[in-house]
Amino acid sequence: EDSAYAPYIDALPEHSASPVFWDVEEDLAALQASPVVPRVVARRKQLLEAYTAAERALEEEGASLGDEGEPLSFTLFAWAVSMVWARSFPCPTEAAGSCL
Repeated sequence: EDSAYAPYIDALPEHSASPVFWDVEEDLAALQASPVVPRVVARRKQLLEAYTAAERALEEEGASLGDEGEPLSFTLFAWAVSMVWARSFPCPTEAAGSCL
């Protein structure tokens, strides 16, 4: 709330429509023949690995994910990452050329 980013963060949607948040058995079952399912499963695994790595690194420093001792849930972490993914784009490295 004191951050300069608070108005931007407040404007973000509370829920993501990303397939990463879909129910595997119900929603993704309809897409079993699609290449979407393995990609969603891989993305979920990637998110869980990032969450676990962040938790572990912070614990080693005596800190934790979250605010004032309240742990940050995996769901909220995944939401935050999905907000970044949805609002960013890859930029080539310097060797590959300019982004502009």
